[in-house]
Amino acid sequence: MPRQWIRKTNRGVPADVLKKKASDEVTKKSKSVRSVAKAHGICHVTLSRYCKSLQKLREQGSSDLPSVGYWSSNKVFSEVQEEVLADYLTQAADLYYGLTPLEFAYQLAVTYNIKHPQTWDEKQMAGPDWFTLFMKRNPSLNNFCHNIKNT
Repeated sequence: MPRQWIRKTNRGVPADVLKKKASDEVTKKSKSVRSVAKAHGICHVTLSRYCKSLQKLREQGSSDLPSVGYWSSNKVFSEVQEEVLADYLTQAADLYYGLTPLEFAYQLAVTYNIKHPQTWDEKQMAGPDWFTLFMKRNPSLNNFCHNIKNT
């Protein structure tokens, strides 16, 4: 797994405002998806998926906007759980005590019964790739990095 992934195209990632405006043209003005997508510079498949998701949400009575794009499907922890983990790591770094971040992440996954990679069970700790990405998602922990990486 590469540690630094560089996006090669900007396809599939138009601005939310553009998607909303384009989907309104498709639904309210009854224009074709392809013509609207071409006019706004959006991939027609992305716009079509967005319109379908928006229609489903409206049928359910939700006022939220759908999320379209590439999202991580193998993410181990939710945002709330990662906040708990980050809080523990800052407290442990302040005290110079506690489990290593990799061991604590594994124990947190087991406690919450979260699906996690099999290698975590074999080593009884999270992997280095997960930790690298976790640190990128939580840049405020870089201040404590020298304390918690090798604790």
